[in-house]
Amino acid sequence: MKYSFTLSKKGLYLLFINIVLLSCSTPEERIVNVTKTYTVQIKQMQFQPAELTVSSGDTVVFVNNDMFVHDVTDEVNKAWSSLPMAPAAKWKMVITEDANYYCSIHVVMKGKLLVRK
Repeated sequence: MKYSFTLSKKGLYLLFINIVLLSCSTPEERIVNVTKTYTVQIKQMQFQPAELTVSSGDTVVFVNNDMFVHDVTDEVNKAWSSLPMAPAAKWKMVITEDANYYCSIHVVMKGKLLVRK
């Protein structure tokens, strides 16, 4: 049996574009980043763990496992904040830089996010 393989003009065009795009990137850029999700529990009036190291682009989910309403607020610039979270509520954010945070309702509750360099 004789098989023939033909590409349409559209198929050739897409193949050419892929080759050009791959040749423009470094091997490191071709590696697909796999992000992770981490959980910080809020319980006994503490963030647990109080310090967490993640990679840029990872997600941190804050889960209120306490009997009080809490929030999560950027401590330094107040650049971000969750809404007040009732017991059993969750809030998540993608981490791109180091951050010190606290509960603005209970200011003694503090935590730290560190991004791997």
